[in-house]
Amino acid sequence: MIIGTIFMLSWIFLPVVAKKRGNLNTLFILVLIFFGPLAIFLALRTPSPKFQKLSNDGIPDVSVSFSQGELTNSDYQYIPPKDERQAICPNCNFKLKKVPGARTKCPECGKYMLVRTDPHTRIRKVVTEDQASAIDDEIARLNGTYELKVAEKNRKEKIRKDLRKSFNGVEPSDKDVEWRILNEDSIKYAREGDWVSYGINRSQMAHALEERGKLRAALERYFEVMILDLVGIQDISGVTDFDAEMRKLLDIRQFKPEEGKIHDTQLENVLRLAKQMEINKDTLESIFHDGFGKLNYIKFPMTSVQCWEKISKKLGTSL
Repeated sequence: MIIGTIFMLSWIFLPVVAKKRGNLNTLFILVLIFFGPLAIFLALRTPSPKFQKLSNDGIPDVSVSFSQGELTNSDYQYIPPKDERQAICPNCNFKLKKVPGARTKCPECGKYMLVRTDPHTRIRKVVTEDQASAIDDEIARLNGTYELKVAEKNRKEKIRKDLRKSFNGVEPSDKDVEWRILNEDSIKYAREGDWVSYGINRSQMAHALEERGKLRAALERYFEVMILDLVGIQDISGVTDFDAEMRKLLDIRQFKPEEGKIHDTQLENVLRLAKQMEINKDTLESIFHDGFGKLNYIKFPMTSVQCWEKISKKLGTSL
């Protein structure tokens, strides 16, 4: 009877002691079941570090401090710009009829005026092209993109120099430089297999051609982007070193027609140009097939006829 009582008390009180000491584990429970009071030695022993009880119900007390100079989200405060624009040309001080809201050419001196906000003073004002460039450089320094900006600037200067030479000394326009950049990037993206960027690039080309009034060429570019969307072109630039087995295992394909679709934006571009050119659906189809034939350097998984069937269905009776 006495032994039974001792065992009973051990089973009641020793687990409480063991838990407080951080010793409530499998070994303690086994000893308690078979040897009863002897488990007190395991209950009272000094626990090993990995069994030590954590404060705050098992959550360690961790303090975090920021070193001087580090900012938290609460440290940033947006300061709205103070508008100090005036209806005066910053180049020649000519009084304008209204305050410029964007890039504007002065009717007096013919130079451009721009609107910029100083990143330090937060003052919004009308500035010269040189002043705007300086402000843009400072903003780039602050957001960490200055090196990229300088690299792009150097690239444009080199292209301008090359074009000037090919134009026999005639100064190329900004649009000439931009077009050369688009062409170079197009070749780069195609070579690397970055077909997503390639599609964006061709869309930019279409816009540039449209601005120059070359509507048929722009229409062919818009169709090209639409074809790329239809065949589900993929960006494979990061997996060019993968062998055939790995590509198959990861389902890496240049085209995924099952994911292809016609985006409303490209459809709107095609319809807009078709209406400007005053052409019907038959003529539009002819331009599409002609443009498709010029893309023979890309082995599409769909034929020209198959692509047009999907486009024609989407166009419906819009023309």
